Amino acid sequence: MNCRFRMASEIFAFLRCKQCVRAADTPVARHADFELRALTEEDGNKEEPSYTWRRNVLIAALLSTITFFVASAYSMVASFFPIEAAEMGSNSITTGVIIGVSPLCLATLSPVIGYFLPKLGTKMILISGQVLVGGAFFLMAFLAYMPSSTSFVVYGILLRVTEGVGWAMSNTTIIALIPVLFPSRVGTLTGLIFGAIGLGYTAGPPLGSILVVAAGYSAPFWIVGGIILCLAPVTFLLLKETSTSSKVLPFQIVIKLLSHLSFSMIQIAGIVGYGSLTFQEAALSVYLLNEIGLNLLEIGIYFAVIAVSYTLITVVAGLLSDKFGPRTLIITGLFICGASLMVLGLNQLPPIPPRWTILISLALVGCGAALAGVPAYSDLLQQAQ
Repeated sequence: MNCRFRMASEIFAFLRCKQCVRAADTPVARHADFELRALTEEDGNKEEPSYTWRRNVLIAALLSTITFFVASAYSMVASFFPIEAAEMGSNSITTGVIIGVSPLCLATLSPVIGYFLPKLGTKMILISGQVLVGGAFFLMAFLAYMPSSTSFVVYGILLRVTEGVGWAMSNTTIIALIPVLFPSRVGTLTGLIFGAIGLGYTAGPPLGSILVVAAGYSAPFWIVGGIILCLAPVTFLLLKETSTSSKVLPFQIVIKLLSHLSFSMIQIAGIVGYGSLTFQEAALSVYLLNEIGLNLLEIGIYFAVIAVSYTLITVVAGLLSDKFGPRTLIITGLFICGASLMVLGLNQLPPIPPRWTILISLALVGCGAALAGVPAYSDLLQQAQ
């Protein structure tokens, strides 16, 4: 349900874009357009921030950089953190809770932050999100010095919750800023931001493994967390506060969307597709280390394969969705995900060595998740219109 509200909030943000809402002639869209016109008239005398072309390029680069490092911070722990947690006495279930609580906070809080974003201010929320993500990730380096497994788990969950809150704040604000700062380049900037997310997911696991091998367990947290914290003052100096209304659109629009069966089914399909990318993170690295005999660097490469295949197929999935329709690709992607995960669980295909079976399965999981997830977003937008 949390993921459903997060995906619905993205559609809700889409309906708030004035040009996009006016392009749709439906009762929901006309109601949202009426609210937008009222808010625009109320704020008509407010001065919008002016940006030069060079400043826009710098802001686009800044937002992409923030997105990349925040995504890297989330993904890089998959390659080495479960191993460290096992050494500290944490079982796979508890480790899964530590890793999974961050995206849970993202899914839960993104709709809330998006709803109250006009009241709280984009600049303040974005900077606060960076501080929370960078600070929490930096402090995770000290989990290795906890005196007991209980303290390791408790502080690990608290830090990951804090990281998830900051992740929701920064991610939601960046997506909301795109149509405000770049009204004529919404598609280009959206692709750039989602490309940075995919690149961060791709580079995170091998980068984390390299840093651990080179400088120890604490190095990834100190370096990446420090970079995210350093980007906060840059954001303060470069980004101006946008003039937003003190009112928000009725949340009933989101409730109406969620009440449609087809809308909910497509959300579930997207959740299953994206969930296929991450649910094996807590146990797979330990299995690759103990059963397959891989080292940390090789484990990082294995996790990078699933992110690389996902990143590459996202572009193809978008093109195929426009040509063949989203529903066909969603069904195909879910079938690929299910079959690949079954092969990954069996891990015993006689003609193929186990390590190659796992590698191929992970690559196909990434492809299936892209085919199921990207068209799902397009399908939801079509239903919202």
